[in-house]
Amino acid sequence: STGKVRQILRCEAKAVSSDSPYKWFFEDEHHTFKLYDPTASAEIEKSYQQGAKAFQIQANRFVYMIDLSKMIQQNLSTMTERRIKREGLKPERQSISSVSQLAKNPEVDFRSSVTVTISGQASDVAL
Repeated sequence: STGKVRQILRCEAKAVSSDSPYKWFFEDEHHTFKLYDPTASAEIEKSYQQGAKAFQIQANRFVYMIDLSKMIQQNLSTMTERRIKREGLKPERQSISSVSQLAKNPEVDFRSSVTVTISGQASDVAL
């Protein structure tokens, strides 16, 4: 022990859910849209849902201004601006076996119909 008293700062991480059906992307220098990491994407979606116009996030070692009204991000160190976009994920297709397993679950309510595609032909099926 050095005998010095040191102050300790304790920070709590923000709980941000990443299970949203929407994901956020930024445009890289090659004009290709890349997916934000799950935490940043969830934080942007949360702010979007709350009606924020602009806010700051930290991703990796940089701080960015996210401007949802212009759909851009700006690196506050380099002042570089990039386009951003929001996309909903497409639902996964269920296999017949997983649909059968769901149908056996008493907690699942099947009072609707689904479309089943077999060999390229779609048919409506009431469950």
